[in-house]
Amino acid sequence: MPRAFVGDASPLILLARVQHLDLLATVADTVLIPEAVLKEVDAGNEKDGAGVAVRQIRQFQIVPDLQMSEQV
Repeated sequence: MPRAFVGDASPLILLARVQHLDLLATVADTVLIPEAVLKEVDAGNEKDGAGVAVRQIRQFQIVPDLQMSEQV
């Protein structure tokens, strides 16, 4: 069964800084990156290259943010 994870900004940024962002691709078939998370990654330090790196790994898929119901 394929494994999919949802990415969060802090781990993505930290793994990019130590040049091991590809480790996520070894444990998941797909890593879903919500647009809000990608914006947070992009807002970080441009020197770490996290935003660029996230876009280069084929297992990473940018997805629209989910809209939460006001009843939640």
